[in-house]
Amino acid sequence: MMSEPDLMTPFDTLKDEFYPGSKMLRRESLETVRERKKDERRQELADESWDAHPKKKSYRGVEYEMFNIGAFGKAMGKSPVTLRAWIRKGWLPRNQFQDPPVIGSRGDAGRRLWTRAQIERIVAIAREEGLLEQSLPRIQQTNFTQRITDEWKDLRWR
Repeated sequence: MMSEPDLMTPFDTLKDEFYPGSKMLRRESLETVRERKKDERRQELADESWDAHPKKKSYRGVEYEMFNIGAFGKAMGKSPVTLRAWIRKGWLPRNQFQDPPVIGSRGDAGRRLWTRAQIERIVAIAREEGLLEQSLPRIQQTNFTQRITDEWKDLRWR
């Protein structure tokens, strides 16, 4: 006996066409519409540069462009999960800026924020150390962490 997916295989070509023997267009399933919209949104986000949506934050009378970990990850070509792991392991210093905690979030965590200067410098150092190349060296075998730590105090308030 054929399973349901096997029965529907011959009709795959009819997905967004006409019902058989009718002039009425078939409607997309709700699931198909959702997936299509998700794919479109992912593509829109992928087409944007990492600095497309800065947050303006004022500190000691100076306004800064701040970016969340998603933007930082996009600039680095890494996922936010990877960057959080690098912070947890001490390979990247902790961020100095943070949004107030989000109601309903786990614990008392707020959104991590970095300035434009911090992100641009970290990306430049990562590129110089070869961490953005196709064949990556192990991060422990580079001077990445030491160089970031040495410069972090200077990057702190820019």
